[in-house]
Amino acid sequence: MMLVVKTKKLAIVDCYISILWIGKDSSSDKESILTILQVLGDLLSVGTDRRIRYMISKGGSEALLQTLVDTARTDSPDYDVLLPLFRLLAKVGLRDKKFGQKALELEALDVTLILARKNLSHSQNLLHCLWALRVFTSSVTTGAMLGINGAMELLFKVITPYTQKRTRVIRAATEVLAALLKSKSNSRRAVNRGYVTSLLWLHQDWHHQDVANTYVLIRRALLLSLKHIANLRSGREAFLAAQGMEILFSTTQDDDLETDVNKLSSKPGLDRPEEELMQYEAMCLELSCSFEELESKPADDLNFEETQHAKHYHIPTAASPKQHCLTEDQRSWGQEREDMVQTSLLSMVKMGRSAMHPASKKGPGNTAYQNMQSNGLGINSSGKEIPDIQASLKQDAWDIDVISCPMMSASFSNSTRPTETAEVIDKLLQTHPKHIPFHDPSLYMAKARRTRSVADFKRMAFPDLWGHRPPPFAQSMLERKCGLQRIKIFEDVRRLIQPSDVINKVVFSLDEPWLLQDTASDCLRFSSKFESGNLRKAIQVREREYDLLVNTDVNSSQHQQWFYFQVSGMRAAVPYRFNIINCEKPNSQFNYGMQPTVYSVKEALLGRPTWIRMGYEICYYKNHYRQSAAVMGGASKKCFYTLTFVVTFPHNEDACYLAYHYPYTYTALLTHLDILEKSVNPKQVYFRQDVLCQTLGGNSCPLVTITATPESNSADHLEQFRE
Repeated sequence: MMLVVKTKKLAIVDCYISILWIGKDSSSDKESILTILQVLGDLLSVGTDRRIRYMISKGGSEALLQTLVDTARTDSPDYDVLLPLFRLLAKVGLRDKKFGQKALELEALDVTLILARKNLSHSQNLLHCLWALRVFTSSVTTGAMLGINGAMELLFKVITPYTQKRTRVIRAATEVLAALLKSKSNSRRAVNRGYVTSLLWLHQDWHHQDVANTYVLIRRALLLSLKHIANLRSGREAFLAAQGMEILFSTTQDDDLETDVNKLSSKPGLDRPEEELMQYEAMCLELSCSFEELESKPADDLNFEETQHAKHYHIPTAASPKQHCLTEDQRSWGQEREDMVQTSLLSMVKMGRSAMHPASKKGPGNTAYQNMQSNGLGINSSGKEIPDIQASLKQDAWDIDVISCPMMSASFSNSTRPTETAEVIDKLLQTHPKHIPFHDPSLYMAKARRTRSVADFKRMAFPDLWGHRPPPFAQSMLERKCGLQRIKIFEDVRRLIQPSDVINKVVFSLDEPWLLQDTASDCLRFSSKFESGNLRKAIQVREREYDLLVNTDVNSSQHQQWFYFQVSGMRAAVPYRFNIINCEKPNSQFNYGMQPTVYSVKEALLGRPTWIRMGYEICYYKNHYRQSAAVMGGASKKCFYTLTFVVTFPHNEDACYLAYHYPYTYTALLTHLDILEKSVNPKQVYFRQDVLCQTLGGNSCPLVTITATPESNSADHLEQFRE
């Protein structure tokens, strides 16, 4: 019965379309046409889109367009017929992909433009004409033809400065204009006729006057018009020449740009039962802790919510005198009393930098270090004071750069003090803690000399050589403060419109190996010339802000996400902002509370060789950079994303490593396998290493067999072993 009713309604639609076609060739009276339009309007207003699509398949769009042309070309067009006809055209045209082309062929475009020009002072009639034009411009070809016929000039007569009158007409006109400017020819025409300045002025006027945000859709359409124009190079040049950046920047100071956070997908669920993860606890201790349910307690070592977000420190200018208070993650690094062996170890590392720079002890680094101590590094979790280990460091006397990134060769031929440096490294290795599981620095160094890298690295990262332990505590996810992304985007925009404090100095580049970093300056020193290191270029933007570019994955022109690099020459308790500006993933866990990992060489020498999750003011968002079309082979340009975070280091003149996650090198794999093989009982565990193949880089790909050793040499046990 339901099917019969639906079939009858479609038959009625078909019947009335036929009557409409017949009526255009006869002297059909006004009442008949109004009746047909009324019935069709009622039938198409309820139910699904099936009726509209059926009507389109039966030539309904052509019949309505032809009726429009015939009615409009009479001596005195009857708007009692035209208005319901326009409404029906707007409804059908939204579902007809070829509607614009049909309107062009039947000359309905010219007719509608003529009617719109005649009704500039009649709001109701003009509004219906604009609705039809909006549907016609769904086709870029039709939009380009409307632009040739003067549609944009007509629209600018309709769009006025801020007013509370005729706002429905103005909104429709701005939406038609935004649709027209999707056509490149219309955008060029808009640039040549100076419409960019007019659009900026109109947007600024509506933005400032619309304090109640009542007409956001009008402002949005004006911004879309500017966006379409800016897709052209000439449009961008006109936009900048009209001070578009400055105007939009000033108008967005009270707008909320933090919309992307609301659109982020929810956190995915586990792909297996949680109890199954327990078997991996030995390898990944963090899997055994529910970080979401972790609540900071008064006696905990970390309390990020109370400390890191108590006060935000932003770095837009170099003249700001503020300094961020010390965070709990740095505070936790100074909470363990050191053994005398570890403290005496530090005296070996004093290489005479103070003799080379006698004034450095009284420089700003010393003051910053004292400020850091006063902020609580000497207080443990129970609130009691601990012995002042920092005083024994004599930090300004450290020559830590060679220590933190030693050469693979024991000769240290490139070092300024080869003999002395080699002796210090040897002493450090001799006193190295033996309780780091599956790590042997001497074995690691031997393996590293045989590892082949795409880049010809001669140095080792200190965390890889020295080793590292898991953190002694669990860290909760970092909660991002609302409105932070808005601040970061504004700081990026401010670079372009207020460049007075922008340095833009390249301080590290793999492409320019001759570029030497000035050790006497206050800028950080960067390095990534070690295994798994990934930093291509570092640009100092402001005094304590750096743009970083990372390399793509090996044998690939994409996948830029991993970073691992060393920084040194920092001052303690001073916030540094890092922007990795060529990431390519559209979203990241850094938007959900993930933090970069940081490893401090000085902390490792004090007996805390641990990667710590650090950083605050962390955002991940799309930036304005695009990949060159030449790189993409003429394909559409790839968008890039920025990961930005701020780190406050706990020591002066330290060497710290920053990474996306805990690094695990190929050399570490080989070292672990050798140590593991020696650690098993061959009477119980059968462990064998073979070479499966050679990698493209020339390294051996290990094949490891681990199973139970046969209970005896009997045929049954050996057969069981083979199976």
